[in-house]
Amino acid sequence: MTESELLERSRRLVLQARLPTTIGLGTTWVIGLATSPHLPPVANERYEAALKEYRDLFPEDVVDFPHIQRQRTNRYLLLRAGSPAVEHWLSRFN
Repeated sequence: MTESELLERSRRLVLQARLPTTIGLGTTWVIGLATSPHLPPVANERYEAALKEYRDLFPEDVVDFPHIQRQRTNRYLLLRAGSPAVEHWLSRFN
């Protein structure tokens, strides 16, 4: 996967999940990971572990973005496009 593919996937998710477009999702920020309260606990644990790891490694390039929709809060791990955080994220898949 490339950064441009990750940006495209983020743009699609923004449309599908009706996320706000004003914060630069899919342009300035890519969505690396997401979690929701209705997912199994392992998904939330994975999210928390990735968030901690990336905040420790790249504090300026990571955002934990909560989005409330239909009485539940989904969380999105955002990585700044073009940053070392995205390179590190993509290296896990190549």
